[in-house]
Amino acid sequence: MNRAERRRQKSLSEKSFQSSHKKKHGSSKAQDTMQKGLFFHQSGQLNDAIHWYKKSLEVQPDSVRVLANLAGALFDNRKFSEAVKTLQKAVEIKPDNAENHFNLALALKADKKDDEAINSLKKAILLKPEFAQAHNNLRFALGEQLKMDEAIEFYTQILSQKPNCHNTHFQLGKAFEYINEIDESVACFKKAIAIKHDFADAHTKLGIYYEKINDTTKAYEHINYAINSSKDDPQANYVLSVLLRRSGKIDESIQQLEPFTSMEIPDQQLSAKIYFELGKLYDRKKNSRKAFENFKLGNSLQASGSKAALSRNKHRFLSKVKQDSRLITPEWVKSWSTIEEKKDYASPVFIIGFPRSGTTLLDQILDSHPRVQVMEEREAVSGVKKSIPDDYASYLSTLNSADAERLRESYYTTVNSYINRLDNTILVDKLPLNILYIPLIIRLFPKAKIILAMRHPCDVVLSNFMQNYKLNNAMANFLTIDDTVQAYVQVMGLWLKYADLLPLRLHTIKYESLVEDMEGEAVKLLKFIDVEWDDCVLNYHQHAKQRGAINTPSYQSVTEPIYQRAKYRWKSYEEQLNPFIEKLQPFIKAFGY
Repeated sequence: MNRAERRRQKSLSEKSFQSSHKKKHGSSKAQDTMQKGLFFHQSGQLNDAIHWYKKSLEVQPDSVRVLANLAGALFDNRKFSEAVKTLQKAVEIKPDNAENHFNLALALKADKKDDEAINSLKKAILLKPEFAQAHNNLRFALGEQLKMDEAIEFYTQILSQKPNCHNTHFQLGKAFEYINEIDESVACFKKAIAIKHDFADAHTKLGIYYEKINDTTKAYEHINYAINSSKDDPQANYVLSVLLRRSGKIDESIQQLEPFTSMEIPDQQLSAKIYFELGKLYDRKKNSRKAFENFKLGNSLQASGSKAALSRNKHRFLSKVKQDSRLITPEWVKSWSTIEEKKDYASPVFIIGFPRSGTTLLDQILDSHPRVQVMEEREAVSGVKKSIPDDYASYLSTLNSADAERLRESYYTTVNSYINRLDNTILVDKLPLNILYIPLIIRLFPKAKIILAMRHPCDVVLSNFMQNYKLNNAMANFLTIDDTVQAYVQVMGLWLKYADLLPLRLHTIKYESLVEDMEGEAVKLLKFIDVEWDDCVLNYHQHAKQRGAINTPSYQSVTEPIYQRAKYRWKSYEEQLNPFIEKLQPFIKAFGY
């Protein structure tokens, strides 16, 4: 149970007493014991509160209000099983009370009875379809169990009986959004608005969607509807601020967003987004001190969600990198068996690099060419890696042609599940951290061409710190500059070993050179992958707008013509980066900066 839910339950308990105190329940003794229970509960003396609530129940054993208050005190005292039994009795007495079913769900969840908690949440929603917190908890609980299809089925069943329930369409859309079924989620949000035209939350969701696919006109339209309906909604104002920044209205965007930093926003992720956005805005104003301060606050909010879990995740990532670094030795490479590759097998091209090194810009340039098809940010290679036995080193070195062919087929099966392959095109697999899987890539595709995106190490470190990532094992390393530097040193140190020991067909392209002479670098790039020149690549930003959603933090910038403002941005942050320059210096030198 989070703090917001604790406050909410306590508030409900207080309301229950206040309501009960207005009515006479048969005796002054009942009121007196109830009042004592409430006094001790509010002052944090939970054992005394429980004692007096129970005394009140002796007089009025079937009072749902007293039972709810007692359950709240038991919950706060971490006596979850007793809280469950108390709320079950309240539900038996009054089964049509959505709040009691919701509170029971919270207690069941705390008592590690997840399936029963889910059932109670469903009952609360059926009784009160607009119960937003019950919907949120249901999605979270089912998401934890990887059962979002159950939420989708539940909402679909409700709609079969109540097809004009705008909130159910909205919640179904959020469930689809949770599993990244974006077209379905957008369709649900549109249905919600068709039923209730001024439905602010649905307009906000559509505003977010259209901004993400770079249709700022429609994004403005929906966000203006949302703000007209709910002008103090932080989510809608955040999206409006993004749109204003994209229009070049930096001061107006800051004015739009700054007031929300002094508000208590229950959604911690949204609060983090606001700080990251302010960081970008102050960066655009060349106020590096305030920009860095906001990025730091945003990352701190990200980290505070679950520090222990994030710590385990980031160390798991670094442990894997260190393990592979020990693995890559001249002796191991020399021990590799010979693998035959089918002559008619077209090897993919792989775009790799440390995150924020310009891989998305390369992706958009190449994908705009009619003979190139880019698969963006899909874990096809790592999926193959997961199917390999635990003794990865031995398996890879002794790999035979038949097993290699099977793994290649597995790779292409995954690719085909993500994109519809076009005839007569070169497949480009773009995922920066495929840099970790270079040995596997060249064992399966010995003729594969590899494009390494390179950028000044200080800019790479700074840019990752400035991004509001969806956290996973790798991205958990970017919440502080110190951790980001450590991750960069480990990953790029491993890359230097790969480059030294492995037979790579490699083309390195520096971000700084690309933004300085885009056409010249594009000519060399297309020549490397053996496709003829096409002027389409010079209009990559127009192609990006037509391409729809781009699933990287660079989705906004790649729809603009080439700009120079991110080149050597780190020089504005030398004060913050100075303590780490020594660690990065070997890479600055090795990569020619």
